[in-house]
Amino acid sequence: MTTATPETIRQRWIATSPLPDDEVIQNYLADAEMMIFDEIPDLRDRLAADDAGTLAAKIALVEFQMVSQIFRNPDGIRQRSQSAGSYTDQTTYGVETLAGEMVLTPAHRAMLASGAKRAYGVDMTAGPPVASPLAGVLINGPLGTGPGGR
Repeated sequence: MTTATPETIRQRWIATSPLPDDEVIQNYLADAEMMIFDEIPDLRDRLAADDAGTLAAKIALVEFQMVSQIFRNPDGIRQRSQSAGSYTDQTTYGVETLAGEMVLTPAHRAMLASGAKRAYGVDMTAGPPVASPLAGVLINGPLGTGPGGR
């Protein structure tokens, strides 16, 4: 049972190309979920303990994005041109899209990662001035006895 459903895909679909039947969508969703659970082993246990449903919503979003990669341009066509003159019909296929593979991106992994892993930084700006070790030392003698004193 996948977290996302074919209805989830249909509700979020904005491309002009039609989606396939629900059975095909469900098969791709199952593949996406299998990939997610294989790459993040503790996700099933965390999902079982997800009372608020936030993790389930994140998984559904990741599944939608992974399956959308497949359905956006299923033929892998980069360019198509047609002419009426000499009956020219030309199609250019994008080599990078021919594989038609779903990919779990680093952004997806970060979204589904356990724990509160946050980026951190170090403030390299100057802080408050540090008191000099010579503060209060009378270098030229007491007031009025040094050069320029009165």
